Amino acid sequence: MANAELIKKLRENTGCGMSDCNKALKECKDDYEKAIEWLRKKGLSSAAKKSTRVTAEGVVGIENKGNVATILEVNSETDFVARNDKFQDFVKDCLMAGLEINEKDPSKFAEVLKNTTCKKCGEKISDILTQNIATIGENLQIRRGRTLTVDSGLVVSYVHSAIAPGLGKIGVIVALKSNAPKKNWKS
Repeated sequence: MANAELIKKLRENTGCGMSDCNKALKECKDDYEKAIEWLRKKGLSSAAKKSTRVTAEGVVGIENKGNVATILEVNSETDFVARNDKFQDFVKDCLMAGLEINEKDPSKFAEVLKNTTCKKCGEKISDILTQNIATIGENLQIRRGRTLTVDSGLVVSYVHSAIAPGLGKIGVIVALKSNAPKKNWKS
C-alpha cells in the first residue's frame, strides 16, 4: 500500500477516490506528479466511456451583470448531481466565462464556451468538464447557452425552482434596450 499521507494529498488535490489514488501511486512507484498524470489519463478514458450515457437532468444557471447576462444549461445523468457543490461550482465558473462570449448563434455557444479558459483556475472549460466527469462519475454535458448584452438598457433574469443562487430548473433572461435615464428604471 502506498504512503497514506501521499494518498490523502492526491485525493484532496484530484478529487479521485482513495482506491484510484492508491492504484495510481502503486503504478507510478509513489511518484506524485506521475500519479496525477496517470489519474488524468484514466479520467479521460472514463469520460469517453460515459459520453454515450443520457444526460436528462441538471440545472439552468444565470449570471447577470447589469447590461450583460448569460444563461446556460448544463446536464447530468441524475438530479442528485445537480445538488453537488462541485457540479454547481463548475456551472458558476462556466457562467462567468460565458459573460465574455459574444457568439450570436446559440447552436455554437456551448462549443465556444468549452474552448474558453476559466478565469478562476486558468484551465480550459472542456478540460475541467472532463475532470468533473471522472470525479463525479456521471456524464455531464454543456447543452446550450446564450449571452445577451445591451449598450443602452438593462438585462433582467429569473430562475424558477432555485436550488442555489442563480441555479434552478427553469430560467429566463430578457434584454430591454432603452434610452430612458437610469434613474427611472426599476428592476
